[in-house]
Order: sequence, then C-alpha cells, then structure tokens
Amino acid sequence: MSAIRIWWLPVLMGIGQLLVWPVAPYVFTQPPQPLDAAGAVVITVVLVVALGWRRRAPVPALVVAVIAAGTGTVVLPTDVLMIIGVADLVILYSLAALKPARHALVAVVLLLVIWISTLAASRDPDLGWAIGLVVIVYTGVAALGANRGRWQRARAAAAGRLLAAEAEQRRAAEAERERLARELHDVTAHHLTAIVVNAGAARRLGAGKPDLVWQALEFAADTGRRTLTALNRLVTVIEPGVGEPLAPRLARLATTARSAGQQVEVEVTGPAEELPPTVIDAVFAVVQEAATNALRYAAGALVSAAVTVSADSVLVTVTNPPSGGADRSLGSGRGLVGLAARAKDLGGTFEAGPCPIGGWRVRASVPVGTRTQRQHRLLSSEGALDAAIVLLVLIPPMLVMLIDTKPVREHWWLLALLILLHASPVWWRRVAPWRTLAAVTCAGLAYAVIITVTHLPTDAIDPLVIGFGAEMAAVWAVALRARPAAWTWCGAVGAATAVAAMIIIVGDEMRGLAGTPQPPLQIILSFAVVGMIQIVAYTVFLLVTMWTPATVLRRRRERTLDAEAVALRAADERAAAAAQDQRQRFAVGLHVSVIEPAERLIAAAESVPPDASPAAALAAVDQVIAEARAGLAAMRELLGAIQPMPAGDRSAPPRGIADLADLCAERRIDLEAGPILHPLPVAVDLSGYRIVDAALDTDDTAGTVTVSVDHIRETLVVTICGVPGATRGIVAARIRARAAALGGKIRFDPAGVVQVHLPAPPEAAGPASAGEVPASTSA
Repeated sequence: MSAIRIWWLPVLMGIGQLLVWPVAPYVFTQPPQPLDAAGAVVITVVLVVALGWRRRAPVPALVVAVIAAGTGTVVLPTDVLMIIGVADLVILYSLAALKPARHALVAVVLLLVIWISTLAASRDPDLGWAIGLVVIVYTGVAALGANRGRWQRARAAAAGRLLAAEAEQRRAAEAERERLARELHDVTAHHLTAIVVNAGAARRLGAGKPDLVWQALEFAADTGRRTLTALNRLVTVIEPGVGEPLAPRLARLATTARSAGQQVEVEVTGPAEELPPTVIDAVFAVVQEAATNALRYAAGALVSAAVTVSADSVLVTVTNPPSGGADRSLGSGRGLVGLAARAKDLGGTFEAGPCPIGGWRVRASVPVGTRTQRQHRLLSSEGALDAAIVLLVLIPPMLVMLIDTKPVREHWWLLALLILLHASPVWWRRVAPWRTLAAVTCAGLAYAVIITVTHLPTDAIDPLVIGFGAEMAAVWAVALRARPAAWTWCGAVGAATAVAAMIIIVGDEMRGLAGTPQPPLQIILSFAVVGMIQIVAYTVFLLVTMWTPATVLRRRRERTLDAEAVALRAADERAAAAAQDQRQRFAVGLHVSVIEPAERLIAAAESVPPDASPAAALAAVDQVIAEARAGLAAMRELLGAIQPMPAGDRSAPPRGIADLADLCAERRIDLEAGPILHPLPVAVDLSGYRIVDAALDTDDTAGTVTVSVDHIRETLVVTICGVPGATRGIVAARIRARAAALGGKIRFDPAGVVQVHLPAPPEAAGPASAGEVPASTSA
C-alpha cells in the first residue's frame, strides 16, 4: 500500500506526458523527429523515477529532476514537457514537508537563481511579471509543503503523546503496585515475623520459664499496636480523589491525615484549576509522600504544604518540624527517589533534606508545559513558514517594480515603502488575523490613493496587482484561525471590496476625474455599478480559492485536534484510574487480610488477666501465633494478588486457570470447567489458580472434593466443595486476601464450600503488563 501511495502520481504523470507528447503528434498532427521522441521518453522515465524517490531521498531526487528538466528544455522543442516538467515542484513540496526548513530554503533559492538566469537570458519584455510568477509559484509550493510537514509532525507528536499516556497508564498501575507492596512489607512483615518468633520461643520454653510467656504476650500486644497504627496510617494516605482538581484532592488528603492524628495544612495559590492531569498527579504525589514520611518519622507534628501555581511551573514546598522518637524501620527510603525520577521525567526539579532551622523539607518544581518560542520564532517551523509567506507576497512586487520602466524605477524608494507596508502585516496573520486583514487592505488602499494623487505612471500599478497575494493570505488566515468562525466569510467580502476600490482608484477614469470640479451623476453611477460587479467577482474568487479550502481545512484540523485531546484526556484518566484502582483494592485487601488479624492478635494478647493460669497464658500465646501467621500468609497472598508476577522473574510461566485440569488430575479431584468467554486479566487468571491451590492444601476434607469454574459475563466464579479446613484459619485468610485484593466477593460455608466471585472484564487493547488487574473495586 505504501508503494502505491508513492508511485501512483509519478506513473500517472509519466503516462500523461507520453500521451500528450510524443504519442499525440503521431496520431493527430505531424510526427516528431525520432531522436526528439526518444529523448522525451528517456527524460520522462528519469523524471518518473526521480518522483518515485521524492520521499526517500528528496534532495537527490530534486537534483536529478532539475538536471533532467533542464536538459529537456535545451534539447527538445519548446513546451513539450508540459506535464512531467513540473516534477521539480512536486519534489520540492515533498522536500519542504520532510526536511528541515533550511533545506527547503536553499532549494528554493537555487531554483529561483536558475529560473531567473534563464528568464534574463531570454530577454522577455514581460520579464518582471515572469520573475514574479516564478517566485510566487516556487515559494508558495515550498510554503505549502512546509505547512504539510509541520502538520504531520504535530500529528506524529500527538500520537507519541497518546502512546506515552497509555504507557503511563500501565506504568502508573505498576508503580502503584510496587509502592503499595513495598509499604505493606515495610510496616508489616518485620513486626509480624518478630511476634511469631518471640511467641514461638516463649511457647517452647514457657513450661520452665513462665515469665517468658507474659513477656511474649506483652511484646505481641505492643508490637501489634504499632503495626496496626502503621497500617492505619498507610490506609490514610490511600486517597480516593484521583481525577479531581488539585485543591480538593489536597484538602481531602489533609482531612484524612488529621483524622489519623497528623496535623496537615495545605495552601494552594494560583490558577490550579487549569493544570494538566500529569502535573496534578505529580504535585499530589509530592505532598502525599511528604505526609507519609511525616506520619512515619514525625507523628503528630505539623506538616505545612505550600503549592504555588504560576504561568509556567508549579512550586511545591512541604516542611515539618523535627520529632524526638521515630521508628526508622517503617520506611524503605525509595519514595523520595521515585519522586525525584518523576519530577525529572516531567522536566522539573526535586530536592529533600533537613531544614536549616531543623526538621525536614521537600521541595519540587514541575513545569506546567513547554515554553513558547515566540522570542525565537524564526528558528521554529512556524516561523520559517511565516517568513516564506511574507517573502512570497513581498519579493514579486519588488522585482516587478525594479524591472519595470524607467519612470517607475525613479520612484523606487516610495514604491518600495508602499510594498513593504502592504506585505509586512502578513507576518502577524497567525496571532491577529482580523487585524492583519485590516492592515493589508488599508495599506493597499493607501498605495492606490498615493499613486493616483502623485500622478505616477500607470506601470506603477503592476506591483500592487501582483501584490494581491497579501490580501489572499490574510483571507486564508481569517478563515483558518479567526473568531468567531461563523463570520469569517466577511473577511472575503471585505478584502474583495478593498481590492475593487483599489482597481477603481488607480484606473484611468478616476485619474481623469481628479481635476473635474463636480463629476456627472452618470459617471458616479457607472463607477458604482462597475464597483459592485468587481466586488461580487472578487468575492466569489476569494470565497472559492481561499475561504472555502481554509474553512474545510479548519474544520478538519479542529476535528483532529479535538479527537486527539479526547484520546489524550481519556488516557490520562485511565492512568489515574489505574493507580487509584490499585489503591482502593489494596485498601480493601489490607482491611480484610492484615488489619483484622492484627486486631485479633492484639485482642488475644490483651485478653489474659495478670492472675490467669499458665495454661490460659499459653493458650493466648497459641492464638497470637496463629493470628500472626494468618496475617503473614494473608499479606503474602495480598502481595501476590497485586503483584502476580514479580519483575525479573520470567524463568517459569505462572500457572493459571488453564492449568487447573493438571492440578485436579494430580490430586484426583473432579473439575467442572465452563468455557472462558474472553482472555482473563493476568491477575484474575493467576489468582483463580492460587485460590483453588490454597483451598486444596488443607488436610481437613469432607466427602468428595470438587472444583468448578464458570465464566459468567464479566465474572469468574470459582467454587470448591468438600474442604471445611479452607473456611477457617490461615487458608481462609489467604483466600480472603487474594479475593479482596482483586475486588472480589467470597462466601464461606462451614460445611466445606468456598465460592469466590472475581471481576474479570476483557483485557484492554494494547500491550499489557503482566501485573495489571482489572479496574473494578467491588467488594
């Protein structure tokens, strides 16, 4: 398909050229000389090949086309290469679209030098008009090509931003999983393991050393309370307001932090409502991480967050005073490193360290967007295109004026000033199209009036006529950019009226009336009729050639930009939702799998009165050990659910629903599996297998054990019957944690039935990470 797009135009131009000459003369008129016909065929083939290479190698293709066309002009009869002879224009268009502006500029200059030299050698009496036409054609083609290239590069950049946003969606979910897993491990694993080890030692030695049992219970209660406090603080910073503006999100974070006993004050200044989602997420992450660190290391201290939004950046400063005692084992220190990397990716800066007056300070600066390049406009593609358009409407009138008759050249300074005033406003057509049109038409009218009043020769009109490209460019700019769009047609009418007035003013009839005291009414009416006819004609011309194409292009551009903005906004929202989904599922799983066992552990450790018997104390120790082990097992399942496939571990593929047949066959268990309607999310696929595996690990079975798997709409239903041991204890905690982490629902029947409903929507299109989970939060 790509080859067809490249070669269809060269082939059609080549066939058309050969049909026009030399085939047509053989059929309808006098046959050409055989040598001329052969030369035309060879040159046509060379130009067709050059056109075919216009995208891969536009510069060599243009060189070959110029040489071949020049050779044909010299050795062949005049004007026989009428169709294929414009190959250099086609290649110039591609060169301007594909290469930097300097390549197109050099190419246009060289081509104009060649053409002007050729025209000067021909001594054409209309040399000025011919040179002006050549300048307009070649400069215009290069400008159109440059504009097309800029549009394509902008679309490619937009597609790149969309791909980056989709990658950010996957990265956000992965990063949030890693952060939450790291935080959970930091605040839970060490403490629960210490409780198990300490209580286990007391259980073994308790018969000979009763004091160890009471010390173990006291240690379990104290460590359990610290673990529970840390877990509640972790839940506090899992904030549910992703997708909201910055100020409400920060206010919610401050409120939830204060409810956990941490004083947080947030101040937002500047237009925060206009910030893009990526910047909002980055700023919120800085405040969130700083609040998390304060919860760890300066519990109860005042945390002050100041967010200052300016035109080009957002400055975030979070400070907190020092704290006397802090548990340094609760953090890994990786959060600040991640924030520094995130700020760097956005082109900002990040620093964290002690304050000079004590305490801790986190400071980040995130740019709102790319800085404009108006101060270096000529260095941008838009600036180069604007310069080309200005030269396009400026140089031809100048050349016509300088090559015109001697009486005209004698007033070159006045005409040059008028031409410059007429053409220069085109430079501002992007930023002020209506004012540009007004300035151009006023300058043109001033040109016509000055010529008439000063009685300059009639030839002085020529630069004004060939300079009407300024009005055309202004009408195009109004149709393409001006507001309101519904009234841009008035620009064509206004320009046509001004052009008609210029023609009437510089006409010989108006010059003849200049000395008449009172022109006859008939002459005035005739001027009015002629003027109306000219206005209508010029209006139709401008509407057809300038306004209509520009309006069509404007609507197409707005549709494209709107579609890109919608897609990018949707990708940003999906990225935010992916991270928030991880937080919500993590919070649900944390409550079910870790916080509840920790609360039961504390209750067991505190349930024994000081005067209780040694047997009661040992029973409490046994319950503490059981709850701590249940918490550890549930934590591992929770981590496995939110990170089903650890990064870097690809030696053996994880087992999923498809492997249940082998598992059940190994254990001689009946399996009833319905059809899987669509590919399951990775986390659901792996968790379904792990739930069945965990339930079958119990030794407490009753009757026949069966497993059934059904995929009903967007839910995976896993049912295990005949396993009473899986409805309680560590096994139940593992299953509950795994289901809760995925937003699932679970039902335990003491008779030995475990039924789990896991949300299983279709996987999103595009490359997916192995650890992604569906965006569902039902529990």
